[in-house]
Amino acid sequence: MSDNVVVNKFLEEVVIKVALVTLIAMVCLHAQAEEKTCTVKGMTCDGCVGIVKEKVCSGSEYSTCEVEIGKIHVVTKDARRKWMKRR
Repeated sequence: MSDNVVVNKFLEEVVIKVALVTLIAMVCLHAQAEEKTCTVKGMTCDGCVGIVKEKVCSGSEYSTCEVEIGKIHVVTKDARRKWMKRR
């Protein structure tokens, strides 16, 4: 084999390995917890905060759920743990 063929084969292997590592990293990062802050129009009093907190935060899908006037901040539980519980 010529030197060009050997170099090309080596580069092909490197590109494939980099692509696989990138794909695995993307899948792992996707399974992490997600953090969201949402604006809630029309929530203007503590009574509204209590109602929204009861409806949104009462489930067990969030590791953190904070409600303030006009805004909700949630952090989902680790997606991987949720998947393992279902099995």
